Amino acid sequence: DEEPGYDKFPFRKIKIYSKKIKYIQKNSFCSLDDSCIIEVPAEKYELYKEMLFYDKGISGVYRG
Repeated sequence: DEEPGYDKFPFRKIKIYSKKIKYIQKNSFCSLDDSCIIEVPAEKYELYKEMLFYDKGISGVYRG
């Protein structure tokens, strides 16, 4: 039932080290598997969580 051409990538975990991200493009992570976890720097957790959850297709964001 998925749209053709949109394969899901089987990553389990992605860790973001950067503390300078200001914007994340809409649907940047939509091709990731639904169970994928994004780990972000603890001091940027709230900001990155807001950016990633805002229509980006991410189900879990955790402090690193």
